[in-house]
Amino acid sequence: MLDAYPLPNINDLVSKVAQYSIYSTIDLHNAYHQIPIHEEERDYTAFEAAGRLYHFWKIPFGVTNGVACFQRVMDKIILNENLNGVNAYLDDITICGKNQSEHDLNLNKFLNAMKNYGLILNENKCQYSTQTITLLGHQITNKSVSPDPD
Repeated sequence: MLDAYPLPNINDLVSKVAQYSIYSTIDLHNAYHQIPIHEEERDYTAFEAAGRLYHFWKIPFGVTNGVACFQRVMDKIILNENLNGVNAYLDDITICGKNQSEHDLNLNKFLNAMKNYGLILNENKCQYSTQTITLLGHQITNKSVSPDPD
């Protein structure tokens, strides 16, 4: 059964993020592989190798409903934990603040939520407390948006 959970509209998301001044961009380590699959749904991921049958316990890359499921999980975490200034487009997560103290508060709440949910960050790909970010093909700086020059 196809999951029709929607992704955020990119233009709306970029406009929303551009209202802020200080940003952090977060990368989750093997993001999809951190999200468990309900036990009753694991058989849908079954595959055969060397004469044995296996199934995934976590969302594998490329599975049909993986994108919708991952977005739903991120949206629920943001909503349930009341994470202000946190925006997720799949595994592109942006933490925002109108000033440094608001950003730091939002970032700390987000980091605590990730710890509570057992989600691991890829620190090598995270960028903290910056005034310019690249998000979904757009460069955002000083409350303005332009196409990503790269």
